[in-house]
Amino acid sequence: MNVKDEIRRALFLRTRGIVSQIPLDIQMDMLKKAIEHFDETTDFAVFDPNATEKRYEDDDRTVIIPYREIPKKVWVKLDDYGSVENVERESGITGLRSRFVITMMFPEEY
Repeated sequence: MNVKDEIRRALFLRTRGIVSQIPLDIQMDMLKKAIEHFDETTDFAVFDPNATEKRYEDDDRTVIIPYREIPKKVWVKLDDYGSVENVERESGITGLRSRFVITMMFPEEY
């Protein structure tokens, strides 16, 4: 399985702040956009309501994405746990299909 396919199957986690303040359809749209940009190099997406253009920073590790539909910045982080078994062990969830975990949070929740 290639990396992009595994990223699409990642376990998706959201903080309480995201769940309570961002509508689900907006969360799913941001997740889709983040996944489009994630690869072997880019593992961090910043959705910024004040950004005027998409740009990459940190040697292409971070993508800044303009997104006016949110009240403040949202971070989406891709973590590679090395294997599905590691994700299952750390999360306590079985039946997963990816070594990746994606977490959506507000910067202050980090």
